[in-house]
Amino acid sequence: MAEFLVECYVSRTDGITVARGEKRARIAAAELTREGQPTHVLRSIFTPDDETAFYLCEAGSIEAVKELARRAALPLERVAKVAPVSSPASTAARICGEERSETSDRVETASA
Repeated sequence: MAEFLVECYVSRTDGITVARGEKRARIAAAELTREGQPTHVLRSIFTPDDETAFYLCEAGSIEAVKELARRAALPLERVAKVAPVSSPASTAARICGEERSETSDRVETASA
């Protein structure tokens, strides 16, 4: 499965719409998954100054994500496939003070 970013216009004063949209998107994702199209909503992000909401989704195709947005009645502007530059494990390692060597897969603890 790949990750996709759903972009929607949301008024800067209407952040509750993002939470409601995420709830509807999770329901739509569950329906699609039951129908044989595994789809997941990973998180939502609201940037009020830009009047934009983003929903990070995981699915087998961009068409599945567009269907999720349609079923969830998200005010869809666009959907784009994303290429993650870090994994949750590497992010957690950085937070815990560890860093990966450029030439190996082993984790080294950063010294203070």
